[in-house]
Amino acid sequence: MVLAVIYIPVLNPIFQTEPLTGAEWELVLPLLLIPSIVAETDQSGDTSHCQKQENRVKHRPPDHKKSRGLFIGDPNKSVAL
Repeated sequence: MVLAVIYIPVLNPIFQTEPLTGAEWELVLPLLLIPSIVAETDQSGDTSHCQKQENRVKHRPPDHKKSRGLFIGDPNKSVAL
C-alpha cells in the first residue's frame, strides 16, 4: 500500500508524496534486506531452543497425590488451580 501511495499519480497530491529516485532506492533496498539477513543468521546454528522444547515435552507433570492445589475432574488429567 505504501508503494501505491507513492507511485499512483492521483494519490501523490492527497498524501503529499513523490516517487523515489534511483539514488533513494539504492539507500532503501539494502536497509530492507537487513532484518531478513539478521533473522536467517540468528536461526542458522542455534537449535538450543528446539532442544529445550523437546525436554519440556518429555517431562511429566508432578504426581497429583504429591502436589498441593485444587484439582477438578479426573486426577490423572486434571489441571491445578
